[in-house]
Amino acid sequence: MNETGQGRRKPGRPRSPKFSEVRTDTLLLEAAIDLFAQRGYDSVSTGDIAKAANYTQSMVHYHFGSKEDIWQAAVHRLMTSRGIFFAPSRLQLNGLAPAEKLTALVTALIEANAEQPRYVAIMVHELAAGSDRLKWIVSRYIRPSMDIFDAVITEAMDAGVMRRQPVHVAATLITTMAALSFSVAPMAQAMYDADVTGSDDKAMLVQAIADMMMHGILLD
Repeated sequence: MNETGQGRRKPGRPRSPKFSEVRTDTLLLEAAIDLFAQRGYDSVSTGDIAKAANYTQSMVHYHFGSKEDIWQAAVHRLMTSRGIFFAPSRLQLNGLAPAEKLTALVTALIEANAEQPRYVAIMVHELAAGSDRLKWIVSRYIRPSMDIFDAVITEAMDAGVMRRQPVHVAATLITTMAALSFSVAPMAQAMYDADVTGSDDKAMLVQAIADMMMHGILLD
């Protein structure tokens, strides 16, 4: 029962090979990520997660325990996949000028956010709440990758291509703006009936956000 979707189907429903091959915990985690991204932590119950995944609530508690436990497991799954899109240590920065390094790093961060709207949505909820959950995400997943950011920012300021300010202020502003920038899609839809989530529009938006951010960051 703890490996696949056994017990998930209703009486009389034929077993689907697709569901039988997918782990129960994976289906629950994907449902949890969707709901936490849509509603935020406080507005989601374990019953909501179970219903979205077509399971009983007891299955959530069996696999994960509490709501906080499944939230942490969901974020871990999300952040593990995020490493595919944004891994500062894998960026080819050697040989680039300080301004080029910072631009490459910021652009890569924005591109990763564009590919992971659920990450952005969860971060927006947690930034607004200022919760211990935000501290947990930062300490476990974000802070360890910030050494490269801090070094590139320091190099840019030392080279005179970036306004001098405390590194922690600059790094916090850059990462927060990059995360919040992709919450603009619903606003564009509401104001202009414009869908900016398609691949072409997404690439355009990534470049526009990067250009505007770097214009404000770098000195002329």
